[in-house]
Amino acid sequence: MAAAFPMTTRKGSNSAPAASPRAPSFSTRTKPCATTCKRRSKTPLRRFWTMSDDKCARKITWAGGIHKFTLADRWVQRVISWRGINGYSPSASLARFETGNYTTDDVERVIELGLLGGGVPEREVEALLDAHVRGKPLGSNVFLANEVLSALFIGEAN
Repeated sequence: MAAAFPMTTRKGSNSAPAASPRAPSFSTRTKPCATTCKRRSKTPLRRFWTMSDDKCARKITWAGGIHKFTLADRWVQRVISWRGINGYSPSASLARFETGNYTTDDVERVIELGLLGGGVPEREVEALLDAHVRGKPLGSNVFLANEVLSALFIGEAN
């Protein structure tokens, strides 16, 4: 059976065939994709606005400190629009929390995105999740995730 794209060998090398001009080019990217790859720099690619600008942000005392949580950050909104919260829209995720049909992954993902949207660096987010969410009782974390997700729909806290 003949190959769909005939291969030729490179000049001076018998072991590494080169694709013909008709073959599709699968070049590698020089810059990582912001949504699927780790960042190379220590500075985040997204800009954060102040608490007064973000009506959906909440400052919540959790894990021994006060942390800002928001799902209204532009970067987080892009992630949610592409992937959802574990495959579900924010409204479907909120309905799952309200009816008690959430999973541990839902709780972890909402808290993770909320912290990232609030401006916490990724390394700190991972450390906080390891210390206070992963492998820990769900109780208080469910209330936190529900509050962060509800803030996206309600806006300013009363």
